[in-house]
Amino acid sequence: MNHNQDAPYLNYIIFSGDHMKIILAFVISFFIALPTYAGTTSATELGPLVDCTLPSGDTDYIPSMMCRINGGMKG
Repeated sequence: MNHNQDAPYLNYIIFSGDHMKIILAFVISFFIALPTYAGTTSATELGPLVDCTLPSGDTDYIPSMMCRINGGMKG
């Protein structure tokens, strides 16, 4: 068996229309989703997450703006 004859067939299987579209869609979706996960641990659009003591005495880990809106104090 001559391996040089197999290579074009394998390239056709891997990089043919439908397979390439699936691979490309996966790669693009990964790069679109990456920034979403990168900044979700310590801050939100409403400010950094803080320990907030609410007027009821409860303590919660919420964005600083929500703490101010609810009358809480950062702790």
